[in-house]
Amino acid sequence: MFIVVFIELTVHISNLQEERVEALEQLVTGRKEYGMLEKELSAYGTCDPARVEEKKRGGVLAHEAAIRWTGEILIHIWHYPC
Repeated sequence: MFIVVFIELTVHISNLQEERVEALEQLVTGRKEYGMLEKELSAYGTCDPARVEEKKRGGVLAHEAAIRWTGEILIHIWHYPC
């Protein structure tokens, strides 16, 4: 009885080791793929959605500032004619 349980445990441990090796191989493959995708993503850095949104927001802020500035100039011209 003890020998049968020992053999079953040995087989189970062997299977677990094989599963572990397969999982580690998948991990290494996944990390390599992740590295390649990171390099590819850095090549498209100018098209990054966060950067694009930041540039759009900068354009909106510049436009609003220009409107405020020209509005203030027109107010001064109307109130203080030459």
